[in-house]
Amino acid sequence: MKRIAIRILSVLLLLVALYGCGGKKQAENVVPNTDTSGNIGATDVLNHGQGVEYLKNTCVNYLPWQQVRVPVSVKINSPKSLSISGTAEMVRNKSVLISLKFIGMEVAWLYVSDDVVVVADKMNKRYISESSSKFLGGFDVNTANLQDLLIGRPFVLGSEDISSVDTNRLSFVSDGGEGWSLQPLSEIENLEYVFWFEPMTVLNAAVVQYASKQPVALLYGAPVGTPSGSMASHVGIKANIGVTNIDATLFWSWQKAKWDDSFAPREPKVPDNYRKVDGASVLKSLTGI
Repeated sequence: MKRIAIRILSVLLLLVALYGCGGKKQAENVVPNTDTSGNIGATDVLNHGQGVEYLKNTCVNYLPWQQVRVPVSVKINSPKSLSISGTAEMVRNKSVLISLKFIGMEVAWLYVSDDVVVVADKMNKRYISESSSKFLGGFDVNTANLQDLLIGRPFVLGSEDISSVDTNRLSFVSDGGEGWSLQPLSEIENLEYVFWFEPMTVLNAAVVQYASKQPVALLYGAPVGTPSGSMASHVGIKANIGVTNIDATLFWSWQKAKWDDSFAPREPKVPDNYRKVDGASVLKSLTGI
C-alpha cells in the first residue's frame, strides 16, 4: 500500500508541475474530446463581444469561497492501475493540501502555496521541499490558478479571478454549435493554454502545451452545485511523458465538503527526522512509476 500511495502522490506532484508548464496549440485546433488533442467539427473565430458574453454567463455560476475541506479519491489507469482516497484542504489564493490515507492513517501528503511545494512520504520518512518558482520553472502561476484547475474553472496565469481580467487578453473560438473555447494571451514564450466549454456554460476540458512538448489535457466531469457555485465532479489528467502515458482522475465528494469557517485548515509540518529528497530527481523518475 505504501508503494501505491507514493505512486499516486507522484502523479499529483506531476500534475502540479504540468499545470505550470504544460501547452502550445492554437485555439482553432485545440478542441479536446477524450484524448490529449483533437478536433470537433469546424471552428471559427468568435466575435469578441459575444465571447465576452459567453464568459460572463459562465462566470455567473461561480461564487466566491474562502476555504474548503473535501474528500477526494484518486484513480490511476496508466501507467498502472491504482487507487486511494484522502482529503483535500484548499484556502483560496493561499494553499492546497492533499492528504492520502489508508485505513484511516495518513501515508503521504502534498502541500502547495505561492511560495513552496512540499511532498511528505510518511511511510519512508522522506520529503521534497522546493520553492514554487523553482519547481514550476519560474512561470507566473499562483495557487489560485492551481485551485481553479482542480475544481474546473477557467483562469489566466498570474491572476486570481478571471472575471476581473482585461478581456482584451482573451480570444474566443466557436464550433458553430454549443461548443466554444477561451484562450488567454500568454506572456510566456512558447506557452499556450486553452479552455473548452460544451455545453455553453460548462467547462469540459483544458489543454496546455509548452514549446514542442506533448500537450497535457485536463478533462472535467459534470458540474456539481455547491454553496460556492459550480464545481467539477472530477478532473482527469492525460499526458505523455517520454514513453509513459499518464491517465489519472481525481474524484471530488462535494456533498461531504465543509466550507469556510466550519473547520480550521491544517498547516502541515515535516518532522525533523525526515530525509530531504531532490525534487528534480523525483520528477525524472516519474516515467518509471
